[in-house]
Order: sequence, then C-alpha cells, then structure tokens
Amino acid sequence: MRTYKLSRNYNIIEDAKTKYDANIKEVAKLQESNERHG
Repeated sequence: MRTYKLSRNYNIIEDAKTKYDANIKEVAKLQESNERHG
C-alpha cells in the first residue's frame, strides 16, 4: 500500500514536470515568433 502511494505521487510529479517542460517550450516558441514579427 505504501509503495503504491509513493509511486502514485511520483507519477503525479513526473506528469507535472512533463507539462511544465511543454509549457516552457510553448512560451519559448511564442517569444521567438514575437521577436521575428515584432
């Protein structure tokens, strides 16, 4: 039970990291295109 709980929290953290990385890339892409057009 304890192991399950830990691995579940780990998955949530990994998921959050993945989403965070994706957001960073999106923001970088937006900034890049803004600089090109601006």
